[in-house]
Amino acid sequence: RQVQESPVRRMHMTYTRRILLSLAAVYMLCGWALAFLRDTSRAAGLLDFVLGVATMIAVYVWCRAEARRVSPRPVGRWPLWAAIFPPLFLPVFLFRTRAKGAALVAIGKGLGCYVGLLSLMLLSAFVAVMVRMS
Repeated sequence: RQVQESPVRRMHMTYTRRILLSLAAVYMLCGWALAFLRDTSRAAGLLDFVLGVATMIAVYVWCRAEARRVSPRPVGRWPLWAAIFPPLFLPVFLFRTRAKGAALVAIGKGLGCYVGLLSLMLLSAFVAVMVRMS
């Protein structure tokens, strides 16, 4: 007997993947742009701002969708706090909406995702520098 996955679960995975893909595109474009901009101090500040805003928006949108999907009780303003200062409030949000083990797994996945995004940005910048030099 096959167990069918619920449509809500499939929609959530698609939604999470869309958020991650759009965030990956922003990080990749910022890495690419960093290699071609002349004034690196101003450009780096602007790119840091773009990355920060994009990350905040992605965290907020994901937390709101995740709260609706997982938590039976209202979570209040925790998605907003998680977006404003993710290192502190995103784990708090995850522990408020999940069991301890699932929250720890989600924190590990989040850290892995962030390291992956930074690696993608650095790889993109490296490729852009190689293209620029050739």
